[in-house]
Amino acid sequence: MRELKAKATKATKPKPTDVVASSGNLSAPQFDFQSSTLVAADDPDDIKRVGDELEGLGLEFVSSFVGEVGNGNDIRFWVDIWVGGVRLCDLFPRLYHLDRSKEGRVAEKGKWVDNIWCWEWGWVRILRGRVCDDFEDLQALLQNVAIKVDCRDRWRWAFQENGDFTVKVLTKLVEEKTLNVASEDEATIWNKWVPKKVNIFVWRALQGRLPVREELDKRGIDLDTLLCPSCGDMVESCSHCLVMCNFAMSVWEKIYSWWKIGIVNAFSIEEFFTSNGNANIPSHSSRMWQAVIWTSGYFIWKERNERVFKGKASSLNKIVQDIQLKSFEWIVRRSGKKNEMNWQHWLYDPVRCRI
Repeated sequence: MRELKAKATKATKPKPTDVVASSGNLSAPQFDFQSSTLVAADDPDDIKRVGDELEGLGLEFVSSFVGEVGNGNDIRFWVDIWVGGVRLCDLFPRLYHLDRSKEGRVAEKGKWVDNIWCWEWGWVRILRGRVCDDFEDLQALLQNVAIKVDCRDRWRWAFQENGDFTVKVLTKLVEEKTLNVASEDEATIWNKWVPKKVNIFVWRALQGRLPVREELDKRGIDLDTLLCPSCGDMVESCSHCLVMCNFAMSVWEKIYSWWKIGIVNAFSIEEFFTSNGNANIPSHSSRMWQAVIWTSGYFIWKERNERVFKGKASSLNKIVQDIQLKSFEWIVRRSGKKNEMNWQHWLYDPVRCRI
């Protein structure tokens, strides 16, 4: 059985004028790509949550970014996609297992010697047997890689032909994925008086596709607890989070009281979002009431995420005030009936508002 010690392979050092083709407005220093999540330096928890939700929609968001190596300081050698169109840890799992620095950057896998880039390896043992063939294949793959001294790594987004990442294109992809998943026989409800993000939230809630702890556990994600982050008494399901939790029900009671329509008589997501909370509302106010119901559900979910990801909890009155303000703002702006909506009526007798 032959043995092969780790050895350096060489690549010609480019001139300082060599550059990596720009990929637009997304560059490596702004983003750190984890093996399963995308983490932004300013708010890792929020980006992680967004990445999880996009994966749940069938959008392979993280793997849609392909690195273009420059100086190698930002691209992780094994777990980012940057050469060969696949993660090297997937292409060479035996080598990955033997590497001492599995999270190391490309730049940490070699050094410059007399203006020549030399790969250096740190295996936990001498390579033997079949893994030697893997190592030879890896070296062959790296022969055409040019490390550049004065050039930062770049990222290309596979969902755009020019490689540029834009929120506009991502939003379009999310809308298409979300709204086209429903069967042809199932009508998708839509309220134009609230933003698209609220409509999509309602659709996902009705489908049971919110990343609550019960659903994450079903996907095999290891969590410290499955209990609701708001009450801590029950497993967090979609229904519990938005309806049955004491916190959520307190919000609904305040909203019903604000509209002067009696006690809450709805106890499921379907009853709230498709039957307007089983409330007896005049026909001229039904669309406004639906916008309020959907806005309320959205703010309950938003508050839940604030508690989970930022450890911040708003008071019940603050949440209700935000619902009142934001629903008024959205309805006025999106209905185009600014002159027919009165803020005082909205606060104290919203049924009087007619648009």
